[in-house]
Amino acid sequence: MWGCGFCAGLLMTWDARASHIGGHYETGSKKSDWDFSKVIRGLLRLTKIFDTWRSLLLRIHGPSSEN
Repeated sequence: MWGCGFCAGLLMTWDARASHIGGHYETGSKKSDWDFSKVIRGLLRLTKIFDTWRSLLLRIHGPSSEN
């Protein structure tokens, strides 16, 4: 699984990632627009990772009305 630092999208293969990121460059994105936080946010959307992440946050911070 590969993440996109432009849009937080998730791609299943390296080739799909390369094509996807190439599309961002074709529409005007620049290397300086890349945000590693978006890669992490995209990966956190994976069910197993999200559930573990949410459990950790609840354990550390407790329940909250904020997302």
